[in-house]
This record gives sequence, C-alpha cells and structure tokens, in this order.
Amino acid sequence: MTRDSADRAALFRRYVIGYLAVAHPDLQLVRISGMKAICARKEIQYETGETSYKEAAGSI
Repeated sequence: MTRDSADRAALFRRYVIGYLAVAHPDLQLVRISGMKAICARKEIQYETGETSYKEAAGSI
C-alpha cells in the first residue's frame, strides 16, 4: 500500500485518522507508536459545549 509513497508515515497517519472517524467516532488519535494507535476517548460536556479527552484503554 505505501511502498512507493515518499512520505509513508504521513500516509499511514491519515489512514488511521480516517479509520477512527468512520469506525470509532468517539475516539481521538493521541499518537502512533509503531503499528499501534494510542487514542483518547472524547467526553463532551453539554453545559459548556467543550470537549475533553481521556486516555482510552487498549489500542486500535
């Protein structure tokens, strides 16, 4: 998939962000470590409209 790409890391990062948006919209990417995506669970406080994040257990 990324063998001929000049910037494989950026391509993989865009792939992970797209996957999370479709399959797990409640998660936000924190960082990528090797082939693991470290994510935080989005928590929306409806009174203020602010979004905060908590470290999610496990990896995708």
